[in-house]
Amino acid sequence: MTLATGGPDTGALAGGVHDIRGWPVRTLVDDRVAATVEGFLVSEAGLLRWLVLGVGDGRRVLLPGGQARADREGAQIRLPGLAADQIPLLPAYDPAAVLDDDAEEALLAAYTAVLLREPALPPPPEPEGDVAPLELLPELKVASGEPDPRGWDLVGAADIPLGRISELLVDTRAMKVRYLVCRLPGDAGRSFLLPIGYARLDTRARAVRVPRLTAEALQDLHPWSDPTEVHRAAAATAARLGAARAVGEDPRLDASLLFPEAQ
Repeated sequence: MTLATGGPDTGALAGGVHDIRGWPVRTLVDDRVAATVEGFLVSEAGLLRWLVLGVGDGRRVLLPGGQARADREGAQIRLPGLAADQIPLLPAYDPAAVLDDDAEEALLAAYTAVLLREPALPPPPEPEGDVAPLELLPELKVASGEPDPRGWDLVGAADIPLGRISELLVDTRAMKVRYLVCRLPGDAGRSFLLPIGYARLDTRARAVRVPRLTAEALQDLHPWSDPTEVHRAAAATAARLGAARAVGEDPRLDASLLFPEAQ
């Protein structure tokens, strides 16, 4: 990875990725500008893997690129799941550190610890209509030849069935499925949200597999029923599951969520 913290050179950026240095970072939980993008760490593919945020007094912290959303019209970064007072608690940026897999794992663990502090906060605002259940979007359908996992079994560690996929939540701007709604058996049909990057679709078995998910872990997952809490609920699930893949493929570092057009 390479670092860009200033200057005009953006030649390392992939197509569809924009230079966001200087953009304010606005939290969705309490709608406050909490930081400024001072730089970013770029993957070999030219995608923004980590954002370097300035939080005042010369301090800089790191945010996983897949946890932010670029608002190009407003020239700002919108940040779900975290309140303004949590941003300074994110892992500190050390320009001398070597960011290998072990270092990234440690940074993700530190990010998770900040996310799970869960202070008493008002509900975050509704995601402005950009994420909606597929069943409420009659003009949209799963593309021909693509799997539709609704009704499929949710299968966790050791191939144990844990529930079913009841709905898909679609990003109406990117025209892509972002979250799966997973309904658990019993418990009054309790549901939780799963970022689709954490799931492996097994078309032959008609199952959605999440290898790190155990029956015990289900008890700790953030239940979801409120459509205004889409991003926060999904982020909490991702945090509790940790890296569902190798560190290098962790969905929290998936910059396609920051700039969908860069895929």
